[in-house]
Amino acid sequence: ADVAATRFNGTVETNVSNNRDPFVAQVFSSGAECLRVAVISQGSDLEATLVSPSGRVWQDDDSNGLNRPLINAITDVRGWYPVVLSHFAGSSVNADFTIDITRLPSTSCSPATTPRIFVAPAPKASKGTAAPMLGGAN
Repeated sequence: ADVAATRFNGTVETNVSNNRDPFVAQVFSSGAECLRVAVISQGSDLEATLVSPSGRVWQDDDSNGLNRPLINAITDVRGWYPVVLSHFAGSSVNADFTIDITRLPSTSCSPATTPRIFVAPAPKASKGTAAPMLGGAN
């Protein structure tokens, strides 16, 4: 069975105070499925970012042809995923766009967009404080 995309229009803009305002929406995923974010038309060269509640980040600038973003994210957890559209270089723009959001089986996520996973560094011992000994009492 075909799965219908949800299509909507939006705007990325720079306001009178020179604030750069990306478009932001949240999309639900049940996890372990393909969440497809496809820009269909755009008034400027945009970049799409999708953020998992777990911290994974998917980004794309040009994979949908004609400088349009396409993200095929195999989601990792159930929850709400912010979708952000902004100018690919962070420039000041006023640009309308049309986007399709589709939830598909994970097997339909081809080619899958590789997420970036951020890992917090281990805390460092303070100066003058002995680092804890592993495997025994301090």
